Amino acid sequence: MLHQLASFADKVAMSSLAASWVVAVATAAGVIVAGLALWFAYRQIALTSTQMRASAAQQAQDSEDRTRPYVSVDFVPGISGAPSFDIVVTNRGQTMARGLTLELTDGGFRALSEHDEIGPALGRLFSSGIDLAPGAKLRVLWRFPDQENAEPRGDLGAPERGSVIVRYGWMPGDARPIREYAEPARYDLREHLKLIPRAYSGEDASGSDADLRNAVNALRAIAENVGDLRR
Repeated sequence: MLHQLASFADKVAMSSLAASWVVAVATAAGVIVAGLALWFAYRQIALTSTQMRASAAQQAQDSEDRTRPYVSVDFVPGISGAPSFDIVVTNRGQTMARGLTLELTDGGFRALSEHDEIGPALGRLFSSGIDLAPGAKLRVLWRFPDQENAEPRGDLGAPERGSVIVRYGWMPGDARPIREYAEPARYDLREHLKLIPRAYSGEDASGSDADLRNAVNALRAIAENVGDLRR
């Protein structure tokens, strides 16, 4: 009888121990599952936060791209006539380009000949910090090469080829700081005069009437200048 009671007690103890192990394992498994759930939730929140920040940054960049100034530089046949060249600086953006400067990177602006006043004047103009409104253009004489029959002799203005950097700022109009931009550009005018089309100036007048010939010359000059202004 005592042996049976002892055996029964051992079975009860083993069952209780097994139940305790089951509870412990279940508890540990629950803790692990809860920890994994928390980790996945944290990862999802972090991923969502990163995506939201990236989306906000992209929206801010898109807004800036739509509203910022865009300044371009073109070199065109000069209004003064061949073989001169003008530089045209244009703000193609939607807002004011502030403090615009233009640098000639290959040695800077300087006198190309003894009597060249154009080169230094270009340096003074483009270092002054110009505000250029949306759609506005600044067109000035850029280069007038040496001519055999000209007096005085020598190149005037900027070199025949080189590189420029246009620098300008944008004021967003809120708490953000002023944004600064730099646009590099290369130019080479050695072959331009051979390839650029000229405005048609009409047929030469015949006869000796001075008034008629003067009128024809005036109309020819108007046609050429209008054609060049549209470049």
